[in-house]
Amino acid sequence: MPPSVILTPTGKRSLEAELEELVTVRRPLISKRIEEHQQSGEHEGGGEHDIAKDELASCEGRIEEIREILNSATIIDSHDATQVSIGGSVQVRDDRGRERTFTIVGSAEIDPTNGRISNDSPAARALLGAKAGESVSFKAPGRKVEYEVIRVW
Repeated sequence: MPPSVILTPTGKRSLEAELEELVTVRRPLISKRIEEHQQSGEHEGGGEHDIAKDELASCEGRIEEIREILNSATIIDSHDATQVSIGGSVQVRDDRGRERTFTIVGSAEIDPTNGRISNDSPAARALLGAKAGESVSFKAPGRKVEYEVIRVW
């Protein structure tokens, strides 16, 4: 069995919606394309038929991956809004004066461009448990980073 993955309720709903779309929409469409290629005789020359078969394999792989994540997931339903915790958000000021906002999530939900960082990342590990007004530090590539926790929610 794969190791347990941490998910927020939002992350769980997102994966469930993706799984539903893959199973009920995407996979049937790809299967239909493959069947059409086979009926028209196009499958013998490769091309579009092979592309569709590769897409189906990728779709099946993602379906299996999502099912494994959901079956082994630990859902974090609530978090302590007084300190940084998984599922919670935090606003920080770094040692260069820049302010940033992060939401701490499990590895299946990361989206760094939107501030969703893994609880296993160096920044999150340093921040977990911190409260507003406290400072934390961690090693980043090439330097040590300090964050002042401004707000937690």
